[in-house]
Amino acid sequence: MNKICCAIALGSLCSLSAMSATQDPEKKLTKAAIEEAARDLKGVEIALWDHSGVKADGSSTVLRGDGTVVQTWSEYYPLTPEEKTASRKLRLALSAEDVRKIVRLFAVDDVLALPKIRPDLVGAREMRFSVAITVAGVGSFEGEHPNLEWSKLPKVPAAQTLLQALRSSVQDLQRRITTEDEEFLTKERMSKLVVAGAAGLVLELRDIQGLWGGTSLRVHSDGIVEGVTVDVPRQGRSGMQVRHFNGNIAKDRAAGILKSCVESGALELKPSKRFGIPDEAFPQVQITAQVDGATYSRSVGMWEGQVGEHPAFGKLRKALLDVAAERMKQAGK
Repeated sequence: MNKICCAIALGSLCSLSAMSATQDPEKKLTKAAIEEAARDLKGVEIALWDHSGVKADGSSTVLRGDGTVVQTWSEYYPLTPEEKTASRKLRLALSAEDVRKIVRLFAVDDVLALPKIRPDLVGAREMRFSVAITVAGVGSFEGEHPNLEWSKLPKVPAAQTLLQALRSSVQDLQRRITTEDEEFLTKERMSKLVVAGAAGLVLELRDIQGLWGGTSLRVHSDGIVEGVTVDVPRQGRSGMQVRHFNGNIAKDRAAGILKSCVESGALELKPSKRFGIPDEAFPQVQITAQVDGATYSRSVGMWEGQVGEHPAFGKLRKALLDVAAERMKQAGK
């Protein structure tokens, strides 16, 4: 799975580089060219970066003419040293009509007038968007715009409409995927996958708080374990102390943890929604399954103060943290 993610990430980055490479004055897209591209969507690719000045340090969403959506982001504390950039291709695609609507929102004078680097954002330490469209063999466009929610800088209404449409379309698609995954990965189906020893079952715990650290790990159905522990600086040192670990546990034990996750109802929990207390951790558990070549997942997360209200979640979390502690001890870390 990691190799697949890396390949997707590399492909996305190469694609984005190609997009930038084609952006020169004689190849800048016109409204007419964009309207023409919206008809058949061939060779169309749209990219949205959410960053604070360096696109590679932020997150990106790539939407292709066929509706394929690939998201890429930087991991603060990756589970393995090689996973500094994470990527996922959404299981479902946007409809051609949705893609056309977004493409046509580029064909507006005020959008095409956006500078590639906005002068009032140069040197500013605030989040902003860069949005781009390329049509293979025709040309490309890229512009920068302030963050929609927080920035006090002047906004461009047409660009706001474009950014909101692109973001909401992807968010709606993600919600649809989440709903379908919950309906597909029922407790019964997951139990059968665990009992059958299905390959491709993976359980992850993300439990690192930015100020106090923590532990995150991934347990595969075959017993492979990989993860990271983050501690506050030791005396005489600066910066959070990051230590990776890996290894194996017995396959039966991995199956037992997966079985407990499914049968305890942990994934069915619906913690009440509330704001977090400052510096409060938010542990999350996700199970991922490969079924007939497609990837499905279920997840649950809650604030630290809610864990005591949901024993099934707390028990599962402890079982995973015990695995991490053992692997760290065996590695002498």
